[in-house]
Amino acid sequence: MLAINILSTKMYMKFPLSIEHIIVTCMLSTGCLVLVSAIYYSYCEFSALNYTQRGVMRRKNINRADESYSSLFKFSSLYAGISMIVTLLFLLTVGLIFQNRFVIVITCLVVVPFVIALLFKKFRKELRKGIVKLRKYVMKNWKVMGAWIFTAYIMLNILIIAMSNLQKPSFIINFVNDKTVPIKFHFENKIPEKVNLSFYSTDDKGNNAVLTQEVEVNKLDFKRSFIEVTEKQISEKASSSMANFLNKEMNKGLNEAYLPDRSHYDYKYEINSFDFLKSGKNFVIIQFEIDSLSNNRVYKVVNEIDVKDRETFIINTEEFSSGN
Repeated sequence: MLAINILSTKMYMKFPLSIEHIIVTCMLSTGCLVLVSAIYYSYCEFSALNYTQRGVMRRKNINRADESYSSLFKFSSLYAGISMIVTLLFLLTVGLIFQNRFVIVITCLVVVPFVIALLFKKFRKELRKGIVKLRKYVMKNWKVMGAWIFTAYIMLNILIIAMSNLQKPSFIINFVNDKTVPIKFHFENKIPEKVNLSFYSTDDKGNNAVLTQEVEVNKLDFKRSFIEVTEKQISEKASSSMANFLNKEMNKGLNEAYLPDRSHYDYKYEINSFDFLKSGKNFVIIQFEIDSLSNNRVYKVVNEIDVKDRETFIINTEEFSSGN
């Protein structure tokens, strides 16, 4: 989980994930499944050591322990192979998207001889045999491969959710007791698509509520300010060394990253509620929804404002916040 916490603090600008995200996802997926296989093998081994059992049952437990032992190493190599294939496919995809010359050259060196070899009947025959063997192997181990893919999908989603939750949303709503009775909104990091305000007036006993005004505030109505932090790799000094060339090519599209944990966004809006308040008891109902990848939170704020005369207001609660 430490690796996920470290990697989730960085989002690349041109491509959200980088090679380290894929490698860590593959390593965690492989590690989890190997651990499960090792635990299962330990269970089978302890069952086989149960000397109270005799005959067919004991032989069955011994065979199961032997099978789980061989499967542990067999599947470990399979997981490692899948990890390498996924990593290479990611490098190929990103390299072609950002026109990485090194990746393009290597791809051509592989594809061109392959296409030429297809012109020969013997190669096509051997290729068909290889495809048949591969298909049989996949059909035999599809459950194991599916388990790895599912685990990798879960790990990648955990990483993405961790990246999206680095900026914690919060808000403060202030009811200011002055002649215009302004209501001030302050959202941090995330802002709702809209905020709905409803003003109700009642008699002195709180009965016979009458809707006096409805106001909808859109996200574009908010004033905004922010600090946004990005990280760029230091450009290497001009050099003809192969190492610098490879480093430059392999980092194409991944040399600038956004740091969400060090960035901060503020959104503010103010509305004067004086014209919406009537003499007597008034209730202000504020409703909005803040979205996120993992869940959506719906907030409903209700506050009472008593109007004694046009210059005297009694506000029940002057501040609401997401920490309340």
